[in-house]
Amino acid sequence: MVALVLGGCASKKFEFQSSQRRAYRVETIKNRHPQWDELTVQKVAARQVEIGMTREMVWEALGKASATSQQGNEEKWVYEILVDHYTHTERKPAYAVYFRNGQVVRTAGDRSKLSYTN
Repeated sequence: MVALVLGGCASKKFEFQSSQRRAYRVETIKNRHPQWDELTVQKVAARQVEIGMTREMVWEALGKASATSQQGNEEKWVYEILVDHYTHTERKPAYAVYFRNGQVVRTAGDRSKLSYTN
């Protein structure tokens, strides 16, 4: 019983801290980009990337890409994760964002594999 109560308290505390971090992130983005509308700010704060977003929005949402490349008229940003094997750690692509004329035209991979502290 005590474990359930303490576990519930810890869960509530985590949720509160998480919502505080989220609110701080929203305010920080609003201050940096006052020209962005509220919906865009909310999406960027939630680390969502959508077709039509700019490079600046993606950088604000996901941070610096692990690698970038240019193929024809498309620019590709790749976000990698570290995979720990028994004998070594490997960098693997997890998510890619493709731009044309400075705007997202498509994405590939699993964004949920990326981890963030805030």
